[in-house]
Amino acid sequence: MSLSLSDSRYGRSGVRLLKLNRRGDRHEVRDLTVDVAFEGDFGASLREGDNRAILPTDSIQNAVLALARDHAAGEIEEFALELARHFLEQVETLSRARVRVTEQAWQRIESHGRPHDHAFARGGTDRRIAHVEQSRNERASLIEAGIEGLALMKTRHAGFAGYLRDRYTTLAETEERILAAELNAHWRYGWAEIPYAVHYRQVRQVLLDTFAAHDSRSVQHTLYAMARAALEQVPPVVEVRLRLPSQPPKPVDLRPFGMENTGEVFVPSEEPHGVMEAVVRRDDLA
Repeated sequence: MSLSLSDSRYGRSGVRLLKLNRRGDRHEVRDLTVDVAFEGDFGASLREGDNRAILPTDSIQNAVLALARDHAAGEIEEFALELARHFLEQVETLSRARVRVTEQAWQRIESHGRPHDHAFARGGTDRRIAHVEQSRNERASLIEAGIEGLALMKTRHAGFAGYLRDRYTTLAETEERILAAELNAHWRYGWAEIPYAVHYRQVRQVLLDTFAAHDSRSVQHTLYAMARAALEQVPPVVEVRLRLPSQPPKPVDLRPFGMENTGEVFVPSEEPHGVMEAVVRRDDLA
């Protein structure tokens, strides 16, 4: 029997670290999770058990933690770039390194009317994302940023009507509903050496502003409007990928209790949910 190995990769996922940066009495904390994946010629390890081309995943984790001392206090995109370049320099059989850094925010505790210098409370459920891919044969790096797990809701200017119906359709059309979804957004930068934190905040705010203001005819309609706005308003962004799991709350029927339904009481819903996704590039803009 003839076999061919078409693809193989390995790495280390879920490397947790807390980077503390002391500047006198005022401290900064970065709560990071790092995933590293290697691509290269690892066929001998798979076919013959020859591990001379394999860097142990434990060594990958150790390198992440060691390099965090000098590189994790700044932008997470720059930390991901540093890690990718380090591994390409150290592992000759490596053809491509992929690094993903996820940041969970901590916010300063308000104490006596001012942000405390060294006391923090965990932020919201959303996470900031940086994803970098660096190839040995390509000078340019792929650099992406993103947001995951940001719960959004609007209670006006959201409808859903005029859709395809079949024998199993029971959903009632509406011109006004609660639109609740979880934002997962990733965007690619067209060039490096940019103020990543500034552009991250810009894109995040554009997405939120558009969600709030858009007269939504469907989740898909709003999804595209959000991606388009980010591309139009933040020039370094050349591609936006959005995923919006829709989690509309269900209205409670109060009639069994002898009460009128006024559309004010709902039960939050998480599963099952609809999922809408789209990729919008700058050359797709109408």
